[in-house]
Amino acid sequence: MRFELLIMDKWLLIKCAQDKQFFHLKLIQNRSNSGALIFGSQLRVDGWYEQLGRCISSVGRRHYG
Repeated sequence: MRFELLIMDKWLLIKCAQDKQFFHLKLIQNRSNSGALIFGSQLRVDGWYEQLGRCISSVGRRHYG
């Protein structure tokens, strides 16, 4: 089943466990090439880097920062 839109509510309100950080980034990367993605969060975008941990430094900032 393929969905045209994925909505991520309460995005990063709780810090991701290290084993989930890479999963989140791969999900974003895959969706950016295949459909729409909406984030709902009370966290400012610049706080996403801290919540996603070290994983975002190597992968995420290249694509999303």
